[in-house]
Amino acid sequence: MAEEQANLLAKQAAVAHSEIISLKKESAKNTEILRKQLSDAEELSKQLAITAETSAQEAYKLRRELDSARHEERIAKQKLLEITQNHIILPPELSGDLELQREINNARLEELIKSEKVKSQLNTLKSKMEALKVDGVDIPKEDEKEDKYQTLKRITAGETKSRIAFFHSL
Repeated sequence: MAEEQANLLAKQAAVAHSEIISLKKESAKNTEILRKQLSDAEELSKQLAITAETSAQEAYKLRRELDSARHEERIAKQKLLEITQNHIILPPELSGDLELQREINNARLEELIKSEKVKSQLNTLKSKMEALKVDGVDIPKEDEKEDKYQTLKRITAGETKSRIAFFHSL
């Protein structure tokens, strides 16, 4: 009977030992899977950070282009107004000169064409800016001054993703 108990205990020990080995193998396998998932998540977060940074840089570049296009549009409008409002009074001997009148009309048309081109550039830049907005976070203009209270208020107004995007744009 003692021998049977010894055999039974030996079998139970062997079964327990094999279970321990299989649990260790399973644990090692699970640990490896978790490590792989962690490295994949880290890689994804790096890629998202890079994408957010490039988007912020692109938005900043587009903002600058938009500002320059607006400035060019203002200049073109001023020139157009000067040309249209300042009627050139020709001396009597040149009033019949059709060539001079054609040149003046051509200059007016060129300014109108330039103005339309600047308007179309401005509209395309505006649409690009709208496409790059992240969760309603607007990128402030350089000439707009913000104090820390306004910045904190704007930061806490959005979702977490927009807050992170805002800090990356700083």
